[in-house]
Amino acid sequence: MKTDQILITHAMATFVMVGVIWLVQLVHYPLMSFVDESRFSDFEQMHRAKIFWIVAPAMLVEGITGLWLAMSLPRNGRRVWIRFGLFLLAVIWLSTAFIQIPLHEALQTKFLQSDLDRLVATNWLRTIAWSIRGAVCFFLLTTIDDHVGLWELKRNANKS
Repeated sequence: MKTDQILITHAMATFVMVGVIWLVQLVHYPLMSFVDESRFSDFEQMHRAKIFWIVAPAMLVEGITGLWLAMSLPRNGRRVWIRFGLFLLAVIWLSTAFIQIPLHEALQTKFLQSDLDRLVATNWLRTIAWSIRGAVCFFLLTTIDDHVGLWELKRNANKS
């Protein structure tokens, strides 16, 4: 695959996750407080099993293509942005592993409103980080080809 195709694949995975994280943050997590406590464990188990098949492939593609881009792009501004995006991805993955997953496990064991409130509050870190990643990917896509990229077209228009 060419670098531009890898970048497009990377951006698509990121855009999927931006959409998913906003849906989860604004709709899904807040609605969890309406699930009956006696059924919450089953609900949480089902949530984790079903969401896995949406987020795991996108996160895996995002990570692999991000690493590939960071190692293969020449040392220029685009590489800096890819590495910044990878830093944000590391923040997201660490937050997922050390904050969100333990909270989901606690909620599956026993529903506590305080755990759900912490889940919603701490998930803002991932929501903001993925949103910034989405903006970075958009910028990178607009500079994908020096001849047709929006950034280059604007720069060339200013020279005329």
